[in-house]
Amino acid sequence: CAISGITSAANIIYNQNSYSYSAVEMASCSINVESSANVFRIVDTGGGSYKYCRIEAHAANSSEGNIGYQNYLCCELAFYAPNATNYFSVYSFQNGNLLRGNLKSIPAISSSWAQWSGLTSVFSADMFADEVTSPFPDNFVACTEAQLKDAAYLRSLTFPIVVG
Repeated sequence: CAISGITSAANIIYNQNSYSYSAVEMASCSINVESSANVFRIVDTGGGSYKYCRIEAHAANSSEGNIGYQNYLCCELAFYAPNATNYFSVYSFQNGNLLRGNLKSIPAISSSWAQWSGLTSVFSADMFADEVTSPFPDNFVACTEAQLKDAAYLRSLTFPIVVG
């Protein structure tokens, strides 16, 4: 599947599961969306899982960011909100993912790792400002751009490397 476009909505995917409908399940999908919303989320609340997906969100006007309460497995998540001044929420169940983006103006990261799944996930060290503390567990690792391109280094972190 592929989803792309420009929106003024607060969410790329609205997955309100209050009526026991099936949760969103995506595999090998590409999502590339630009939003003019003041608060922007990749996925709204509700269940669901995203496997082997590439999700990119540009939200220049957003005051905060949120990647949602979903299960992500071996995905690349890119979030560009250069003017965000509130916080960035990472409440997802991260499993072998790569986070990239530009969130250099945020003062804090809000996170919950109660459901951490185990596989190492990595994020670009350039994504956040140096002043932002990293309340991440040991298996969520900041990497330089050179380290992100070094398969041997990523394997040493137990980050899943797929050879195609």
